[in-house]
Amino acid sequence: MKPLPWYFGDASTGKPKKRIRPKIKNRVNRDIYNGFLRQIAHTVRDVPPPWKSTSLGRPCRDPRACVILLELRERFQLSYEDMEAITRLSAALHHLVRADSDERLPGHSVVHRAFFRIPMRYWRRLNRLQLRPVPEGEAIVAIPDSTGIGTRNTSTWYDIRIHRWSTRHDHLKVHLVLVAATGQFADFRINRRGDATQLPALLSTFSHVDKVPGDKAYASHANCVAVTAKGGVPYFALKKHFSARAHGCIEWRRMVLRAWDDPVIYGIEYHERSRVESSIFSLKRRTGSRLTTRRNRRYQARELAAQIVAFNASQALYIDLAEEIGESLWTNIECN
Repeated sequence: MKPLPWYFGDASTGKPKKRIRPKIKNRVNRDIYNGFLRQIAHTVRDVPPPWKSTSLGRPCRDPRACVILLELRERFQLSYEDMEAITRLSAALHHLVRADSDERLPGHSVVHRAFFRIPMRYWRRLNRLQLRPVPEGEAIVAIPDSTGIGTRNTSTWYDIRIHRWSTRHDHLKVHLVLVAATGQFADFRINRRGDATQLPALLSTFSHVDKVPGDKAYASHANCVAVTAKGGVPYFALKKHFSARAHGCIEWRRMVLRAWDDPVIYGIEYHERSRVESSIFSLKRRTGSRLTTRRNRRYQARELAAQIVAFNASQALYIDLAEEIGESLWTNIECN
């Protein structure tokens, strides 16, 4: 076992950082409501509705309109009543949501009931349609990470240390993989499993990757094989007790040798994973850090999936404008 010749805490490692160019972000945000609705409406109309209308029971509202209004609610952190109030005020919104139908817009109770009918596979399909290709000439960098999203449900237990009952908000764990060039989440998995076991499933969305930086939770032989199978190079943080022994996995040994041979370059490549941390922070700022659904975890997972779709739709607006004006989406910033 060789001693670790470098560490990831160097302040000079990983520079420069990047953020969305202010010129592009400001232009999009000046008309974010209309732009977001146009983006969602265009995507929703390209896929089959989540369910088919029937003549039985009460009159069925357009399911596509319900999906568009649900995304409006998730993106701007609205209640169902606030969402209905906005739809009554905006004639442009009424036109976008209603499309070619002469029916009136669904009310808040209709949209609320529709939410529980939309399956997870529909949200995954919408998410794939929001993704934009990596610009030509840029590397395909997939950055995995996981985070917790709070819920309004609470758990109660008796704490023997302080001899009293305690309560704590529950949370959902979501595994994400970010495309560094576009700032969009290519795929997600919502479960309580360990991070290391989810990387092969997250990479199944990609046909090819150039590199995959990840923290210590992803440092395993199986993940090195999964990244190499996609044509990429793994840059995982290594624990203090790591070893370069292959144990049948030559990909692991190659990664460790890269860290030993050139620790500075390896640290710079690894520190690109800080972009997924900032994107997760943006996700929680845009769509909220706590879910509103109080039902079981299946419906809470669907709400979280809708938030990820809303985040990617907003990011697609920035990407499309950058391509339209012929400028780079990202700008470098210096961190002290």
